[in-house]
Amino acid sequence: LLMHAMGPNVAGVVGSAVAAGILLGKRRLRQANGVFTLSLLLTLAGGLLCWCLLPFCGFFSGVLSNNGAIANDVARYAFFTLLSSPFVGVNLVLSSFAILDDRSKLAMGSVVAANGVNIVLDVVFMKYLRMGVAGAAIATVFAQYVAGIGITVYAGRRCREFLPGKEDRRFSRKILSEILDLSLLTCAQQSAMNFGILLIQRLVDSFGPVTMAAFAAAVKIDSFAYLPVQDFGNAFSTFIAQNYGAGDRERVHESIHKGLLIHLTTSALFSVIIFSGRYPMMHLFVGDDPTVIAIGAQVTALIAPCYVLFTLVEVLSATMRGVGDAVVPAAITMVFTCIVRLIYLWGYAFSHNSNLTIAVIYPISWVLTSIAFLLYYKSRKWMPKGFHF
Repeated sequence: LLMHAMGPNVAGVVGSAVAAGILLGKRRLRQANGVFTLSLLLTLAGGLLCWCLLPFCGFFSGVLSNNGAIANDVARYAFFTLLSSPFVGVNLVLSSFAILDDRSKLAMGSVVAANGVNIVLDVVFMKYLRMGVAGAAIATVFAQYVAGIGITVYAGRRCREFLPGKEDRRFSRKILSEILDLSLLTCAQQSAMNFGILLIQRLVDSFGPVTMAAFAAAVKIDSFAYLPVQDFGNAFSTFIAQNYGAGDRERVHESIHKGLLIHLTTSALFSVIIFSGRYPMMHLFVGDDPTVIAIGAQVTALIAPCYVLFTLVEVLSATMRGVGDAVVPAAITMVFTCIVRLIYLWGYAFSHNSNLTIAVIYPISWVLTSIAFLLYYKSRKWMPKGFHF
């Protein structure tokens, strides 16, 4: 529910950063500032729109879960977390544009501050005040508000040249069109991936609370690897966009090779760390339940060595978005992380219910998606006219 509700904001920020990166590469600073202003307004509006889902948290959590007690906790957590959506949007926009302005420390500081506040409040609300799931959600809300206010104040005082002036605050249909062209398809790509995960989770729920807890812990462990490499892809797309805007074909070509090497190395490192440390990590999330630990470790042992399979997907998709082609990457992702998973789950996994038959769909879909992206990359149809290398 949260991924689908807040995913469009994330995709919108990525699309806006790419549009601004292309303009900065072309030295069109005023238009880039216009993208920033419009992106901030759209993201705030999207965050406020998420509040419209607040009365329906109970309904959606009931639809997405087979367990009534868990559904109530999910609804409570979703309700409070959705309250933070406007400030999550502010954090994303300011962090993305700070990176474009060579102020990555500002973006990192915002993330560190939010996580630090969240960890401290988690302990206070859950351990000492005994607030349970609601306490964890409220801690997340406070953390996002603190980070949002902090990065806004800092940007206003220290990055005035980075912020748009009065002349940049005019509505532009052309800028809106550019943002939507990149953002809507990126949103579709993100939503397809989230929906694919949702399909798997729905099947896992039918196995009972033990398997649910094991898969939930495995997904948490998986996020330690997936989120950094996903953020690398988002940052890489803006880097490609700046060089594409500047017309530097050689640097784009060189960056693709280096990006593949960095992503492959990072993914392999995470594979080794998570595979070798899967049992201590499972203990951290689920305590000492041997059954849950055994199932979760089994799932993690299958998925962790396969992180390198996602390298082509992330880097090539980011490259194509960076030069303005978001249509085919979105279509490829929707087909292989949503439709193929759906066919597999309904055609095979439901009749051969086991933990491994469900978990194996992750590497299968990654391999198929990588092949599709590689074939499209080799076709060169994603390259803009006059920008071949």
